[in-house]
Amino acid sequence: MKNNRRKALIAAALAAPLALAAAGCGTLRAFSRDTPITIGDGSLKIESAVPWGQFASEGNRGRVHPERGKSLTSVEVRLAGDRNSTIRYNKQRCEVTVVYADTDIVFTTNPTGHNLKINSDWGRFRPGNRDTLLEHVNDSSKISRVVVKRDGTTVVDERPNGGTTVVLHYEE
Repeated sequence: MKNNRRKALIAAALAAPLALAAAGCGTLRAFSRDTPITIGDGSLKIESAVPWGQFASEGNRGRVHPERGKSLTSVEVRLAGDRNSTIRYNKQRCEVTVVYADTDIVFTTNPTGHNLKINSDWGRFRPGNRDTLLEHVNDSSKISRVVVKRDGTTVVDERPNGGTTVVLHYEE
């Protein structure tokens, strides 16, 4: 009887911290409402926090983010040599154009920063090793241009030559 009680006390003592940790992780996860899209250079990869299979197709060139209630809050442009920019949005229209090899990838929102759409030649991409990753079929080029607009006004227009990352933050 003492052994069973002792085992029960040990199990309870171990379970309490695990339950608290699990509750804390759930809480932390609940606060993370960003579903960013990251475009990385050098064998171009587009990583989405949401699996690409959840994006709705819109014609031959369009894909629509499944979480239409979110809005674009910022765009980070990281260039080689620590030339970095963060463009903030407050319920404003966003347009980001990334040129890689012979492909334009254009991200747009509506005038309130919602309904993120991506237009490109999807035949130039293949699935990556995760359902959240797409890779360009040309793995030897570099991002040659990044244009970021806020409410129709160009705020970034760069012609990089390697080492470029663009992150679109799409949050509730």
